[in-house]
Amino acid sequence: MTDRCFVDANIFLRFILNDIPDQSSRCRDLLKQIEGGSEDVVTSDSAVSETVFTLDGRRIAMPRPEIARAVLGILKLDGVRLDSKALYPAAFGRFVTVN
Repeated sequence: MTDRCFVDANIFLRFILNDIPDQSSRCRDLLKQIEGGSEDVVTSDSAVSETVFTLDGRRIAMPRPEIARAVLGILKLDGVRLDSKALYPAAFGRFVTVN
């Protein structure tokens, strides 16, 4: 296992959107390492917020349930460290149901 690196919104976005093949592939590989337990990373509420804001914006306009499913799928990984991680299931529940 290596030292923990910080994962920002760009990593989340490239993985979720799969829009830039080389970068998306590297992000997918990183998340597979995290899922497999060979990598631990740290992220922040700001990175999660920026990810959601971008996906929910006019340019991309991903449906909110898909955003919640994608972001929570990443955050649930044991190797993703986020101090407020336990708050996100309820927060995304409201995000999906309340405008």
